[in-house]
Amino acid sequence: MGMYDSSKTYTQGMSLSKLNRAIILCAALGMFVALVLSFQHAFMKEIPCLAGKGCTLVASHPSSYIRGIPVAYFGAAGYFAILALGALRASLGNTLKTALTAAGFGMSAFGFLASWYLQYISKTEIGAFCPWCFTSAILMSVLFGLHVKLYSQVNSSSAGEIQFRPDSILAAGGAAVAIIASAGLISTQNKLFAVNEIVSEKQSGELVAQPGNILGDASAKVTLVEFADLCCPACRKGFPKLMEFKQKYGNKIRVVYRHFPLFRLPGHEMSPLATVASEVAAESGKFWQFASAFTSTEEAAKTPEEVFAIAEGVGVSRASIEAAAKNPQSPAALRVVRDQDCAIETLKVKGTPTYFLQYGGKTKMLDGAGLQTEMSDPEVQELLK
Repeated sequence: MGMYDSSKTYTQGMSLSKLNRAIILCAALGMFVALVLSFQHAFMKEIPCLAGKGCTLVASHPSSYIRGIPVAYFGAAGYFAILALGALRASLGNTLKTALTAAGFGMSAFGFLASWYLQYISKTEIGAFCPWCFTSAILMSVLFGLHVKLYSQVNSSSAGEIQFRPDSILAAGGAAVAIIASAGLISTQNKLFAVNEIVSEKQSGELVAQPGNILGDASAKVTLVEFADLCCPACRKGFPKLMEFKQKYGNKIRVVYRHFPLFRLPGHEMSPLATVASEVAAESGKFWQFASAFTSTEEAAKTPEEVFAIAEGVGVSRASIEAAAKNPQSPAALRVVRDQDCAIETLKVKGTPTYFLQYGGKTKMLDGAGLQTEMSDPEVQELLK
């Protein structure tokens, strides 16, 4: 009888250990996926995506943010927490094993529901497929199932029978591999697909249009031109950086904002109205006030009423915006079309934000990450002294 009980305990303990290790491995994989998605937001970069622009479309949708914070950040934190719970179970053995397992069960249950809700939004509202997001949903589902199994077995085990100590090393290694692998993937992607091109002299001549939204004069040694969409999450996040550059470098830099509204993308439905509103504001010298107010809200405006409210907040009337928006030949509407045509036909801009940096007789087309690197270049910094 004693031998039978011992064998049963050993078999059950091994089963629990295997379940805990499976949870750790799945959490490490999930952490890798979530970190890749997080880096996409943090560095405003496209990631490898088998579904064309699906990953970018999903990432730019309002459902990918909670109070302005990318959902991917919460996902990475959640996977790390589940991984940490696995390590704690490994280190503490029976101590608090039920509570730790219950915590993991609750996290994975919430992650399971949230992941599939976002998949539903992706399918029904966005109409796009993100393989990374779908993989995360699958991994969270597996984690939920493993926690259901672990929780039921932990509650039926007698105290003092379970030891997971080797798993703590596995958890630490899994976290390290997830961080290194995701950073390596993004680094490789940046090198392969970075936007960092020398622009021709003819193209450079079209960069600064008059009249335009310009801070600084033509004598500045460095000119920074941004083509952006006021509703684009990455553009909204990057707008304060333009103001920061101007404030920091003063008359040594000229900053230019031009429109490239991507109104066909989900979440960008108000782009046409917002761009016209900004140009109406520009006619009374209030473009930068409007753009700052518009991009500082938690989410981009979703209705005309929200656009009008922001405009009225900086002293631009609703009536003037409606009149310009209804008349495709209005000066405000024509300036938006001018910018868009320049972006597409002349400069071959493919997305937002796209930056053009002119200095030392050359012009470079850059993405967000490339701009940060280029602004730190010794040659640029010397000109900005």
